[in-house]
Amino acid sequence: MKKVRFDGKSGKWKGKGFYVALAVCLIAVGVGAFSAMNSVKPQELDPDVLSNNLTSIHFTTAEEVENRVTGVPAETTTAPTTVPKTTEAKTTVAATTKSKTASFFVLPIGGSVIKKFDDKQFQFSETYNDWRLHTGVDIAVKKGEEVRSSGDGLVKDVYNDPIWGYTVVIDHGNDITAYYQGLSEKILVKKNDVVQANDPLGAVDTIPCESVEETHIHFAMKEDGKWVDPLKKIEVNEE
Repeated sequence: MKKVRFDGKSGKWKGKGFYVALAVCLIAVGVGAFSAMNSVKPQELDPDVLSNNLTSIHFTTAEEVENRVTGVPAETTTAPTTVPKTTEAKTTVAATTKSKTASFFVLPIGGSVIKKFDDKQFQFSETYNDWRLHTGVDIAVKKGEEVRSSGDGLVKDVYNDPIWGYTVVIDHGNDITAYYQGLSEKILVKKNDVVQANDPLGAVDTIPCESVEETHIHFAMKEDGKWVDPLKKIEVNEE
């Protein structure tokens, strides 16, 4: 083999062997680089596989990093929840000095009793010219005289009855209901009104079924759904 030497004076390597060796080295380096590039060529991925894998990827948050480094859990900031204020419904009770239950009863109008209550013996009716039971009391007064409530109570109904005329029904409490019948068309109270004893209800007019008799008011009363004598209730409460 021929020796290669460096000529210090001329700055050149002497001999053909040197050039051969250099060429071999360059070829080796090129082959190695080419192989390395092929080995790191990106692998083509199926988009569906990539999408599925991304769902399982966990991205470390700043709070987790802080927890790992300090050992102290990071503070979690929670958006404040706005809780609507509960407004308590204020119950307004209508104050009234009037009672719905009668503690006593009085006659609804001043006058003479011309026909008493009797639910067992028949009484003669001048209007019908026959005999029949009379489930109230008739109090004779002048037409237009004012009729008043016999006691405290609640107006249960107001209507025009074809037999008894304009009628006001008052619930006096304790299962007692009174019927004020034979009034004029101009009624001074309405249904659900609260009344006291002696409150005006209307004026005296005509009672169709007792039109022949002198002008009067027909005052009737029920207790527990049965007709009772109104005068007995007034007598009991006047003692």
